[in-house]
Amino acid sequence: MKKYFFISGMMILLVILTACGLVNAKVERAYLASDQNGANRTDTFERDSIFYLFVEVKNADDDTELKAVWTLVETGGETLNTRLDETIIKTGSGTITFSLDSDTDWQGGKYQVELYLNDEKQETFTFTVPEPATDVFG
Repeated sequence: MKKYFFISGMMILLVILTACGLVNAKVERAYLASDQNGANRTDTFERDSIFYLFVEVKNADDDTELKAVWTLVETGGETLNTRLDETIIKTGSGTITFSLDSDTDWQGGKYQVELYLNDEKQETFTFTVPEPATDVFG
């Protein structure tokens, strides 16, 4: 009987804490990958790649907002900080996948994606795309 009251009490406490906003949504983990299943984690992508960012969110209400801001930081030794895309997803708990694709090959250089949870910056992931090979004999 005591066990039943303890479990019931803990469940009620969890509901109260959640309702009061004391149990907040959080990013449990996030990582870049070169495939849509997230198996090939990487920080270097090929020029014809699709960039994938996987985000695992915990304790999130259905109206939790995740945002990914993709930027070309540097190419050819020149700092650009060119925003490529911004994607906002409203979601609850679970694993969310962001992706960025291009109709043409990516420029070689340094890139980043900034991850926000409810407008609070969580993490910045930096990654590279190799410069195209140059033909020394051509």
